[in-house]
Amino acid sequence: MKTKVKIIGTKYKHEHVRPIYVIKMETLEGKFLIIDFEYTERFHSKCYTPRSVYYDNKDCGSKLSWYTKEVENITVQKFLSIIAQKLERKYSPILSK
Repeated sequence: MKTKVKIIGTKYKHEHVRPIYVIKMETLEGKFLIIDFEYTERFHSKCYTPRSVYYDNKDCGSKLSWYTKEVENITVQKFLSIIAQKLERKYSPILSK
């Protein structure tokens, strides 16, 4: 499944216990969306949780549902799992070393 944003830059923070990703994306309107999110396991299920969200240089805290509902028409979990799959493919050679 594809998203409506274009990925511009990514960063993997490997110094933490759980994987943390920072991703910078460009929306269809030409605005920037920067999401800092982490992978967690809760109740034996995989979960991606946004830690901080910046939209057009405005701090949105950890709220991402407004974007995923209005623009992507999917849940936050689905959106972050799509992004995480792309990032895991990119960083899997680094993680296997």
